[in-house]
Amino acid sequence: MLFRPIVAGTLMLFASNLWAGSTPNLVLLDADFNDKALNVLIGTGGAVVGEPVSLSSGLQAVVTPVPLPTPSLRLGQSSTGTARFVEFEFLGGEEVSAGPLSIFMVLKPAALDRYLVYLRETTGASKNFASLVLMNDGGIALSDANPGVLLGATYSPGQNLVFEFRYDMDAGTYDLLLDNTLLVDDRAHGVVGGGIGSVYVGLDTTTTSQVFLDDLSVTRPDRIHGDGFE
Repeated sequence: MLFRPIVAGTLMLFASNLWAGSTPNLVLLDADFNDKALNVLIGTGGAVVGEPVSLSSGLQAVVTPVPLPTPSLRLGQSSTGTARFVEFEFLGGEEVSAGPLSIFMVLKPAALDRYLVYLRETTGASKNFASLVLMNDGGIALSDANPGVLLGATYSPGQNLVFEFRYDMDAGTYDLLLDNTLLVDDRAHGVVGGGIGSVYVGLDTTTTSQVFLDDLSVTRPDRIHGDGFE
């Protein structure tokens, strides 16, 4: 709760009932793990209970009280050779194709290794709205349906990395912020058709270290603030 936008925590209590059926949900996902049982695998009950919808076989996704200030999800894998992910979908299986969309998360890598964040459609993973890679040399790379780029930022083991993707789905562009510093400004994602409906966080094929995930939230800023991201 230390890092997450206040609005996500307050509105999740009302989003599924207040806006269902007429106005789109304000908060599509709020996974802070604070109410989950510690030191056991996370459940797969979906966004309505702040949980993922699936875990790759061989992925160890355990709620842990450390090392972040509040409980977080520790991701590790029993063996290498394939990429493994925890997949979150949005409330009601929604896929967002219009208006502003904010996707916020905190990552804490245990070591320099390869960690992955994918933003995709609701079913399947063919529409690449963003693929963020924390690389084993400390670099950070980003790709989507357009060619990838190496970002002008690095990370260190044990660092709290506060990421926010800010999409303008009407324009087909997005910004990426790290620790509230703009890394990417109005990048075209290049996807034609469909919308964003899922967040994958995971470990690459050679990754042997762990990464911690906390305060994952997906919101519609225009519904909350009235004027998008401004």
